[in-house]
Amino acid sequence: MAVVLAVVGVAGCGEAPAGGPVEPSPTSGGRLLERDGVRTLVAPPREIVLLAGIVGELVVNDGGCLAVRGVHSKPGRVRLLVWPHGTDLLADGEVGVLTPEKKEIRAGDTFTATGGWQEVPLWGGPEVPAECLGGQAGVSLIDVV
Repeated sequence: MAVVLAVVGVAGCGEAPAGGPVEPSPTSGGRLLERDGVRTLVAPPREIVLLAGIVGELVVNDGGCLAVRGVHSKPGRVRLLVWPHGTDLLADGEVGVLTPEKKEIRAGDTFTATGGWQEVPLWGGPEVPAECLGGQAGVSLIDVV
C-alpha cells in the first residue's frame, strides 16, 4: 500500500493541476524580452533546479528568438530557450544574454548549462510567441549556466 501511494504522489510532480482553468502560480512572472529585433524568454523565479545537460551554440532562430543549436545530443537541432529568472539581453547592439551570475553569452558562443524541457504553454509564463517555437511543441529551460 505504501509503495502505491508513493508512486501516485510522484506521478503529478511539476505538472499543472488537471481539469479547469489554472490559477497563476505564486511564482508567475516570466517575461518576454526584446532588443534590436531579437527576443528571448525569461522564466519566473522557481524553487526547483532541473539537471539535464544542455550543450550547444547560441543562435537566433527563424522567428527572431534566441535558441540553442545542439552540438552533442541531436546535433544541429535548434530549440527555443527560456533563461533563468534575472537574465537580461545584452545592450549596445550585442546579440546575447547576461545571466544572473553576470556571465555574457553571445550569439555564436558554445555554452554548457543544466535545465530541462517543457511543453507550451509554460506554467507560470511567459507566453511563448508561436513564431519563436518554429513548429516545436516545447522549449529548453535553462536553470544554471
